[in-house]
Amino acid sequence: MADSHAAGPKWSPRMPPTMALLGMALGGTVYYMLIKLLGVHVEVWQGVNTFTNPRWFAVTAVAPALSGFVTGIVAGHNGKWYAMAPVAVLHTSDYLETVRMATGQLTVLGPVLFVFFMIVMLELALMAGWGAELLRARMAGKDVRA
Repeated sequence: MADSHAAGPKWSPRMPPTMALLGMALGGTVYYMLIKLLGVHVEVWQGVNTFTNPRWFAVTAVAPALSGFVTGIVAGHNGKWYAMAPVAVLHTSDYLETVRMATGQLTVLGPVLFVFFMIVMLELALMAGWGAELLRARMAGKDVRA
């Protein structure tokens, strides 16, 4: 009997681009709503209180993960790559808006720290999107072993 993995993975369907766009729109909506609900601006520096605020942690860790999971579960195959788009677009736009509107009493994170936190948030969204992609494949009864 031939090896079942000799020809590669058994599932690699092409998802219609509408599912990827829908996934990114839903993931972006989840991310935007969580940011507005928590009322925290990651890009504003408030000293040590920045890192000890539980709402700040929720915005930098939980919100990208939930957004990535929603995007990945809707987008399906390759959802892990689509999961980073809502976080990247919304977080960058928030940063640019805050820099543009910064006043004398508001200290904005520098570009290096912004990029660092952006990479952390994108990685969390990617991991959640990967988990959602695998969960969706398992629920559909697909063989996801490589």
